[in-house]
Amino acid sequence: MNHREYLERWSSLHGYQEGKGPTGIARGYLLINFYLAKPFVVLRIPADIVSLLGLLLACLALLERNTLWAPIFILLSVISDGLDGAVAIARDQATKWGALWDSTLDRIVEALWVLSAYFAGVPTLVLLIAWCAAATQEYARAKLSSLVDNEIGVVSICERPVRAIFIAIALALGIYNLDLQNISIFLWMAFQLVALAQVIKYSYKRLQKSSAS
Repeated sequence: MNHREYLERWSSLHGYQEGKGPTGIARGYLLINFYLAKPFVVLRIPADIVSLLGLLLACLALLERNTLWAPIFILLSVISDGLDGAVAIARDQATKWGALWDSTLDRIVEALWVLSAYFAGVPTLVLLIAWCAAATQEYARAKLSSLVDNEIGVVSICERPVRAIFIAIALALGIYNLDLQNISIFLWMAFQLVALAQVIKYSYKRLQKSSAS
């Protein structure tokens, strides 16, 4: 499978119309995953096992939360997030169980990120608001997908990689300056609330359009 076939297959699985697909940063991210996944494909490692890599890295981030290894492990965990899907598509083994397994592990991994930030001393209320907004956003998107032909919905300003970056920056800054650490978490909360509003607004309009047709 070449990268064009991979992008076409990914787009089909994620509800894009034929001939359309992700662009810009999202397309670049998928291509990176495609090439990083090649060793796993060659070694015939199952996608469900690859999914555990992100969980392992998130656990390491929690254990190393007060060192510079923590933000590195968090960023590596989000980079690894797309590897399992890339492996499944490349090996033509994409399944509904795999999608459920991946989504479940994603939520656990994000919880570990949040725990890392909590134990590093960021403001608890701000962290909780940001996390709840992120969880609600993902639930709303999943519900929309179940109601409207697997549609992926709008790409908001605060998707999973952005959340990882905010938390990684907070952990890195917290080693040197707690005030700067707090700024990063406040920014995550603000971005996440806007992102939630974007997803809800899009979902409402999409469901209205679906009902009208």
